[in-house]
Amino acid sequence: MKRNLFRILQLLIITSGVLSCTGANLYKDMASNKESDAALFEDAQKLIDSGDYTGAINKILATTTTFQAETRVKESLAGAYAARCGMEFLPFVQNLTGGSSSGLFSLAMNGFVGVDTANYADCQTAETIIEGIGAIGVRTQSQNLFLMILELAKMGNRIRAVADIAPSATGDGTVDATYNCRTSVPIAEVQEIMASFYKFIAQFGAVGATLSGVGGIQTFISTYGGSLPALDYSGGGGAGADELDTPIIVGRALLNAQSFGIGSCNNADPTTCLCP
Repeated sequence: MKRNLFRILQLLIITSGVLSCTGANLYKDMASNKESDAALFEDAQKLIDSGDYTGAINKILATTTTFQAETRVKESLAGAYAARCGMEFLPFVQNLTGGSSSGLFSLAMNGFVGVDTANYADCQTAETIIEGIGAIGVRTQSQNLFLMILELAKMGNRIRAVADIAPSATGDGTVDATYNCRTSVPIAEVQEIMASFYKFIAQFGAVGATLSGVGGIQTFISTYGGSLPALDYSGGGGAGADELDTPIIVGRALLNAQSFGIGSCNNADPTTCLCP
C-alpha cells in the first residue's frame, strides 16, 4: 500500500518513476561498489518503496555532495522528507484528488487526520530542497506542482495541530469545540500558514492547475489574490509580528471563514471574517 501510494504521489508531483523502484536495474550494472553513490541511491529507492523514509534519507545523505547536487537526487530526497512529514498519507491524497471539503484550509487539515504533526520540520526541509533547485520560472512544472501540494501539506499540518487534537491527539476530522481562531492559533502558526498559503497561490498560478475539492480557490485568487497584504510584520504595535499586523488579521479571518477555512463565518468575502 505504501509503495503504491507513494508512486501515485510522485506521478502527481514529481516526474513519473523518480521515487519508484522501476528504474532500479539501471543502477545495478554500475553499482559493483556497494558504497558508491549509485548503489546508495539504488538502496534509497528500495527503502522509499518499502516506506522506510528515514532509511532512504540517510542513504541519500551518505552520497557525495556532487551526487546530491543532481536534480533527480534532490527530487527523491525532497519526496522522502515530505512523506516522512505526512504527505504520503492516503486520506490526504484522496482529498487532493476528490475530497468533499469545500474550503482550502479544511481540505488541507483533513489530509492530516490520523497523522502525527510532529514532523513538520521535514516538510520545511523538503520545501527548502525544491526551492533550492531554482526560482519558480526555472523549476519544471512537476517541481512546481510538487511544491504546491507540499504547501497544502504544510498548511494542513499546522491547522490540524491546533484545531483538531481531540479526542485523539491525531484528530478525528472534526474541528474541536474548544477551538478558537484567535486563542488556539499562536501568531507563529498564523505566520507559517500564511507563508505556505502565499506560496501555494504562486505555484497555483505557475502550473495553471485546478484541484478537485478545493472549492473556490481559483475564484478566491482572482478576486482577492491581488489585494492580499504583503507578508510584512513591521506595521503592528511592537517589535516582531503581533495581533495588529494585517497578515495576522487576514490569516485568522481566512481560518474563521466557512467557505475557505474551518470556522462558521459565512461572509461573502472570507477576508472580512474577523476573529472574535
